[in-house]
Amino acid sequence: MSCHRLIALIALGALACGDTARFDLQPEDPPPTLLAPASAADLASLLEPLREEHGVPALAAAVVRDSELIAVGAVGFDRFDGDTPATVDERWHIGSNTKAMTATMIARLVQRGVLSWDDTVGAALADLEPDSAWSAVTLEQLLTHTSGLPANPGKLWMVRLVFSSQEPTQARRTMLEAVLAEPPVHEPGTTYLYSNLGFATAAAMAEAATGASYAELMQQEVFEPLGVLDYGFGPPPPPSPLGHVGKPGNLTPVESVPVADNPRALEPAGTLHFTLASWARFVGAHVDGARGERSDYLPDALWAELHRPRLEDYAMGWGSVTPEWLGEPALTHSGSNSMWYARVVAVPGWDAAFLAATNCGGDACKAAVKASIETLADAWKDQLVPPESSAAAVEPEAP
Repeated sequence: MSCHRLIALIALGALACGDTARFDLQPEDPPPTLLAPASAADLASLLEPLREEHGVPALAAAVVRDSELIAVGAVGFDRFDGDTPATVDERWHIGSNTKAMTATMIARLVQRGVLSWDDTVGAALADLEPDSAWSAVTLEQLLTHTSGLPANPGKLWMVRLVFSSQEPTQARRTMLEAVLAEPPVHEPGTTYLYSNLGFATAAAMAEAATGASYAELMQQEVFEPLGVLDYGFGPPPPPSPLGHVGKPGNLTPVESVPVADNPRALEPAGTLHFTLASWARFVGAHVDGARGERSDYLPDALWAELHRPRLEDYAMGWGSVTPEWLGEPALTHSGSNSMWYARVVAVPGWDAAFLAATNCGGDACKAAVKASIETLADAWKDQLVPPESSAAAVEPEAP
């Protein structure tokens, strides 16, 4: 059983037992500051057939250019058994798409000399007394899934972290003290193993170097300078859609309580939520950076380092690939805590990106999001592709 699945079962169990009363509901977010522009084309007619085909509660998607939504749509309902329509200005959980944001924050610290890609776990977190093998594991390896860390903490640790009363930074350190007491599970730098723990460790190194929390660093280094205004940690609060467990046809909505997400000790790996317009600001910056057009935020060399593929075509929080269905080099990623699913495909050669999200997990929900992005790319290609653009060699799609 995956740890994501375990968290979903904890959330479902709490709901079934009436146990959500033990937790405070997420405080209601203020109305979004950054709204989808009225000039954006409406994608509802493209999305509704896909939502019905795959049986998902709600489906939202957008086309991004110049960090703005030029087309956007949301169809379906905030909960599968309700009648409140989903809207384009609600917040959507993006799961592991958070990883690119964590890597971007760290790149900003590298730019200023606060961190280096070659900094080691053993030196940066020496007070946690890690196993001696971590003395050679670098920050770069943590962010490219080649560090030798396992994917997640063990199941008992996940349960402990979900119910922990510690603040996220301290909970992260408590978790890593136990994890780093063991040696790497493979020789660092030789094997790709997707690891949420790797991004949690990288964030702990940034916290140790700056004295600031991960949340503070993300606000200071990423969200504020890029104009990302509407975001939060954990499940999206009311009045946004609810996540669901189960499969289409047998879905159960999960209230917006802390157990309805992975523990905040793992927040650098995937617990953020956004409105589509705010997510577009971040993704648009990476499209511009890949095109050499955002040196005001990061030098071109650091953008290139964030996007350079290593083992299994994974860069730093991005798959750097040429999907067969697209025929263009792209930066891609997906994310899910098993109650939500979201995906981004950024296409620098088109100066554009595609976002999609739904409020359930599982294969049918993934298929709905994947179909949405491919449908949008096909429908908008003629308006986005510059005349000189040409397809690159086909490579496998990233996970």
